[in-house]
Amino acid sequence: MMDQGEALHDQIAIKLPRMSFEIVAITYDSNRQYPKTNSIRCGTYIDGTGNRIKMYAPVPYNIQFQINVYSKNQDDALQVVEQILPFFSPQYNLSVKPFDNITGIVDDAPITLQAITFLDDYEGAVEQRRTIIYTLDFEMKINFRGPFDENGQSVIREVEGVIYNGVTGDKIETVIVTPDPIDTFGHADSDFGFNTDIILNYLDSA
Repeated sequence: MMDQGEALHDQIAIKLPRMSFEIVAITYDSNRQYPKTNSIRCGTYIDGTGNRIKMYAPVPYNIQFQINVYSKNQDDALQVVEQILPFFSPQYNLSVKPFDNITGIVDDAPITLQAITFLDDYEGAVEQRRTIIYTLDFEMKINFRGPFDENGQSVIREVEGVIYNGVTGDKIETVIVTPDPIDTFGHADSDFGFNTDIILNYLDSA
């Protein structure tokens, strides 16, 4: 019975060290905003029809967040903090793919370590639990993207150019460029050749 009583008396209130994460603010960044009517057309096919998707410029935001390191002594807290600081000088850049099925679009998301503060209430009463908390303030620049149009512009499969006589206005020749093979429906960036046909119109009129 004595052992059980001591076990109840020695119950653990909290295990240390531990870390917490908190988002403290999300603000709009007007300095990184492109004209909202700007659009991007991507050649990745979503539905297999050969159309290119269309999306408008993203909206930039800055996210301020905090990482808190809570420990029972300074040595434990510093061992955690010193494993974080070498990655920030004071910025660490992440490459983010906003869409799973579109590999050609990659955003840079820099994370900046702005400040480090700590709290240590060692001057409290003897029976009071000591609190040591290191707070690391970060800012992350991200882009929020809206939905994209899957029924975008079709991939161009034939280009025709006509050369005229600048004096008479008659057609001299017609140049027609088509992909090889003509029925290619692969990715817009696929490696395929081209066929060039030149029609000499002045021979027909002679």
